[in-house]
Amino acid sequence: MSRSCVLTLTCLGLLASVSGARQDSTDLFNLSNTGLDLKAGRKVAVDLVEYAQGKCKAAPDYHIMGDYRKLIRVAYQLAPEEQPVISAHARIMKGLSPDAPKKEVVPAALVAEVVALARQAQKGQSQDDTKAARYLFSVGLMIEPQNDVCLIQWEALQKKGGDLPWDKALGVYRRTVPDGHTSSIYGLVVMSSGTAKVGAVSRILLTYKSAAAPSLQVKFLREGGGMMVVSMDEAIRYWKRLEKNVALPGGTLEISFEDKFTKKDGPSAGAAYTVLMRSFSDPFQVDPAFAMTGDISVEGRILKIGGAFAKVRGALQGKCVRAGIPASNEGELTDAVVINGPTTLAEIEIYGMEMIEDAVALARTDKDPRIEKATALFGGLLPLVKKRLEIKDPKSPDIAKITAEVQKIAAEILMAAPRHLSAKLLEAWAGGKLPATLTLASSLDEPNDIFFKFLITISAKGVPSFGDIANEQNSTRISATLKELRDVKPKLHPDAVKPSQKLEEVCGAISRFIAARPDIEEREKRIQSYRKKIDDLKFKIEKAKADQKPVDEINRLVKQHNDAVEDHKNAVDRYNKAVAERNDTFQKVLQLYSDYSAMMKALTQDPALLEKLIHGK
Repeated sequence: MSRSCVLTLTCLGLLASVSGARQDSTDLFNLSNTGLDLKAGRKVAVDLVEYAQGKCKAAPDYHIMGDYRKLIRVAYQLAPEEQPVISAHARIMKGLSPDAPKKEVVPAALVAEVVALARQAQKGQSQDDTKAARYLFSVGLMIEPQNDVCLIQWEALQKKGGDLPWDKALGVYRRTVPDGHTSSIYGLVVMSSGTAKVGAVSRILLTYKSAAAPSLQVKFLREGGGMMVVSMDEAIRYWKRLEKNVALPGGTLEISFEDKFTKKDGPSAGAAYTVLMRSFSDPFQVDPAFAMTGDISVEGRILKIGGAFAKVRGALQGKCVRAGIPASNEGELTDAVVINGPTTLAEIEIYGMEMIEDAVALARTDKDPRIEKATALFGGLLPLVKKRLEIKDPKSPDIAKITAEVQKIAAEILMAAPRHLSAKLLEAWAGGKLPATLTLASSLDEPNDIFFKFLITISAKGVPSFGDIANEQNSTRISATLKELRDVKPKLHPDAVKPSQKLEEVCGAISRFIAARPDIEEREKRIQSYRKKIDDLKFKIEKAKADQKPVDEINRLVKQHNDAVEDHKNAVDRYNKAVAERNDTFQKVLQLYSDYSAMMKALTQDPALLEKLIHGK
């Protein structure tokens, strides 16, 4: 045995097993009591390991959802002293991912070997021969489910012996977990804070409660809204699929948010629940510097969620160094660069996840060396991005130099970690390959968000309402909103420009409505001044008459009074006209917004545009 093999096995705590491996107490069959050719058995065992590892390479969740553990368990029973077999068996025991295969095994050839060994066992006379044949034919069906020989022989042997006790056979891999064992993962949430959506990390906890029960149940404490419950149920449905292949201790897993008081809803923690449960069953330790978001399907697919960029910023604020988001949210990140620039992408590693295995690879502390390499390289990007943004002269020769460095580092990162979205988008940004406009979905959302931010800002209750416009006295905020809409217009998808222009018209009408208020208030003061003047003149006329003042003086006061009455009447007419015009302007606001809503509805019902929305174009 080479020095490297000795070191590897020593690290796994299995050096003693190499020199004198013994079969476990939960034997599938006693090898020494069979008539099997031990040399042929060793070859089949090693080939089974290679085949199983190859399946894991093709389907990353095969070691959990597939027959991986059964294949390795049979291989270990056939050849407990073979190093590749010991290593595969030990990696399961230690909760480590399978090794990469060292060679390709042709399924048909392997099944032929397995059938030949099973036939040999059938010729034996002992019960262990019969057991060995049953397990071997069962293994043949795992490799080729339609193999006629295996099907016929398996059915015949099953009628005699019943179902194979795989629970007992896989019991050697069952973990002993102390009661009260806990683990945690950071999920990402979005909260409304004033006028903006703010992302944050939220710690999700798993607690194991031991019990003398035949199965392991999952319980979600302090349930949130309906969508959150559905997402949790889907996560449990996915996780329950692995029970037939993974021996789990009895009891209950309790899952809860550390933050017990903030109301939560939405499906975006589903993938985090699943990774947390996988950390118990696989098992592995969860990296506290990692945060993630994503809905989950029963197949283990990580599904699109809302507010991805806000959540990424929340992970950054929570001092995480790595964040996982659904791969289908990549378009939202691209839009974020178009709107906000590239800095955030250079401050935190963002990975796109398609399957739960992608999330597990990022979440575990014993990461693939390629992910660690990507992290080491990533540290060189932020200084370059900042330096590039500081250059104001578009003709500066430094731009080409920095661009080349960014692209070189990003390319190396993507070679090591192809799902590294930060590197992918920074490479595109540096090369000027990012789109100049937002996707259609973001182009429709962004102007709407800008407008509703204004409504929330002026609201006393924090709830958007057009009624609050009537109380708005300051035109500064609507002017800023109008500027934001005009600034974002060049970045909008062409199909979203007209609705945005309609919102500009809405804001223009609101601006005129607000601007008319001081004039009306001034006119109201003028009316009140005329009323006071009329009352004063009435008093003076009455007093002059009582004091028997000269007729000329009384007539002068009467004329002043009549002029004031005429002025008051004209002022009231002008005031009423101004109020009517302002009210018409408000009705114009409502009509323009109604037109905007109709345009948005028509857009989202257009089949061609709906296709663009669905595919993030």
